[in-house]
Amino acid sequence: MYVHSESRNNVFCRLGITPQAPVHCSSYGPALCRPGMVNPLLAACGTYATICSVASPWGNRMNDDKTNLDEVPFSNPEPFLTHASRVGIQERHLPHWQLDGAFYFVTSRLVDSLPADKLQAWRTEKQCFLREHPRPWDAGTLALYREQFPQRIERWLDQGRGACVLRDGHNAREVLTAARRFDGERCDLASLVVMPNHMHALFQLRGETDADRLVGVWKGVSAREINRRLARRGNLWQQENWDRIVRGLPDLVRCFNYIKQNPAMAGLSDGEFLYYEAPGFLPEAFI
Repeated sequence: MYVHSESRNNVFCRLGITPQAPVHCSSYGPALCRPGMVNPLLAACGTYATICSVASPWGNRMNDDKTNLDEVPFSNPEPFLTHASRVGIQERHLPHWQLDGAFYFVTSRLVDSLPADKLQAWRTEKQCFLREHPRPWDAGTLALYREQFPQRIERWLDQGRGACVLRDGHNAREVLTAARRFDGERCDLASLVVMPNHMHALFQLRGETDADRLVGVWKGVSAREINRRLARRGNLWQQENWDRIVRGLPDLVRCFNYIKQNPAMAGLSDGEFLYYEAPGFLPEAFI
């Protein structure tokens, strides 16, 4: 499906994409990229972008050849989670950490995307793992945890269980519209992909915006419009999200690339997903 990437006043690019194929667009790559150059991050992903000067939350402040990265203003000078970060934690079924101005990677799924019994067995297994492997973890234990729990959930979601109402491009558009509702006000949305039964988003908070509540607004607004369109009632989204604070530049690049490559990893074709990328966003600019 084409990417519709627009600022508050301007349309920057419309392009048809297949994640495995080269893509040409008009978006500004900040910092290490200049007009007319190929964005090195996108090139590394097998995607090519022709650079031109346009306005965006990140592009504006990177448009001068004399830009000093140390002087680039961000909503938080430390947008990543560190050992020194002071975070708020909310607990429901899942913990939700709050760090003002931080980058977040969020996954939200539809209510019918995972069988309840399978998910309950996953939770029980995870609790046992955490009891048997108290933190702090070494690299091997962390890799084992990721493989057995977060990555397993992602594989299940990518199997496309449930009605998959977000495969319909009109419904996927409602999710993107809702996510961009407070873009530039409560957050800066870096990238988002709407898959048939879930979505992933990468964004940086502004001010004291609560990440969990912000995504809850996205889901509420999109659910109302999709339910109206499908003449259905009841919950569309699972109530809780899987959200985490990005832990540094390598993690930011990993999250950005995962969102971009998820449709290809799930074997989706054009028209089965919707991908959005903010003009001018380049993770390397946060070095």
